[in-house]
Amino acid sequence: MNMMKASVVHYVGAPIQKSIQRALQADGITPLKVVGEVHLQLNRGDHNLTLDALVVEDLDVDVLAGTPFMTQHDISVRPAMCQVIIKDNDVIQYDSSSTTTHSSAVRRTQAYVLRAPSFSTTVWPGDYLELTLPGELHSEEILALEARYDTGAPKMSTKIWPQPSLTEQVGGKIRIANDTDQPQTLKRHEHFCQVRRVQTITDTDNLAYPPAKPVLSAVLKDTTFFSDIVKLDPDYILPQSVRRDFQSVMQEFDSVFDPTITGYNGSVGPFQAIVNKGSVEPPQRKGRIPQYSKDKLQELQDIFDQLESKLPQPVAEQSTQPSPQSIGISFAADVLKGCKQLIFLLRETDFVRVDSAPGFVALREDSALLQLGITLDMGRIKNPNKNPVAEKAIAELIDEIVRYQPEGGSVTPLGLSIVASNLNSRLRNRGLSSREIWTQRCQFDNTQLPICDRDLILQQYESRLRNHP
Repeated sequence: MNMMKASVVHYVGAPIQKSIQRALQADGITPLKVVGEVHLQLNRGDHNLTLDALVVEDLDVDVLAGTPFMTQHDISVRPAMCQVIIKDNDVIQYDSSSTTTHSSAVRRTQAYVLRAPSFSTTVWPGDYLELTLPGELHSEEILALEARYDTGAPKMSTKIWPQPSLTEQVGGKIRIANDTDQPQTLKRHEHFCQVRRVQTITDTDNLAYPPAKPVLSAVLKDTTFFSDIVKLDPDYILPQSVRRDFQSVMQEFDSVFDPTITGYNGSVGPFQAIVNKGSVEPPQRKGRIPQYSKDKLQELQDIFDQLESKLPQPVAEQSTQPSPQSIGISFAADVLKGCKQLIFLLRETDFVRVDSAPGFVALREDSALLQLGITLDMGRIKNPNKNPVAEKAIAELIDEIVRYQPEGGSVTPLGLSIVASNLNSRLRNRGLSSREIWTQRCQFDNTQLPICDRDLILQQYESRLRNHP
């Protein structure tokens, strides 16, 4: 059975769950007070260990991992060698006895610098950073940890991290927790802290030299801030808590208000500038004036007016649509300036709006249409490879061929003509056949039909909106 002391569980902040199990001491009679049970994920080196233990009040040790824990994770003990073996590849010495080191008059104090990982990282508040210690410190249990501010960019935070403290190493590694309220960013291989050995002096009478007197250094705390010159909320509109928050932020970044700027701190990277030292001067931006004088522009406008009066009116195709109120003519003029010679290239343009079917996509780059000056502008194309008009027409043609020739076989040209005629003569949902829509005449008596192409397009558009709201 695995058990864990309640005070240790509260110290690590692990959640305790209710349990109905009971535990007895080694005599099998005396009961232990069970508070609950806890489930933890532990790690030792590269091994991830799961500990399911009962939480008891009275326990001689902090954690008691029994046979179930050792069996689950393949852990064995060699008492003769004072070794704990994990999965036959990780051997841990647990003998705490060591030779007593006698104090000497001369002691060597050496600090070991710890570097950040090989990549930039950010330690968030409440998180920790695990670092590997040098091999010389693997035998030490407790080490002194302190921050280094003599290397790297200056820190904007007013709180020192990591704080000077005593820390324990496990398996040649230590964990440095971020106990501040700000994220700590570390650059690649940054020297941000160092560790030292800790030695306890028990007998100071046998020293060869008198103990040094403690030096009392007077630390003057300056309570004035450069940000005091800022008038914060002079009308006292903000609440007192908000004013305190603003005041603390200004005091935290008090160096911003320092009138004596010592230099750039490099927080946003180096400044870069490009200086042109060649003999070629940069291009000058000068004001632009019209290329033609006022007289030439007036002469050009008069010639345009004369040509417009001589051009015939555009001929509109026969249609049952209502005639437009005004017909405009657009001209594209390329003016070539000579001595006194003006050459005009005039072409008449027209705009036709049709149903936005993707079937016209294939004609966008048609060379014959481009030579005639006809361009197609497609709007709101969701799938350029889709041609629903052509696909629907082919499907209707196949259905009509099956009705005409249900036994199958090849289709003769005469049969194809009959099928196409039947298909074009069939009435659609608008009450008209394809032939009547195309020719705008009745397919029975060949009389003119009052059909408006725009009305047909609007009806089809409204039908799509009703079917797909």
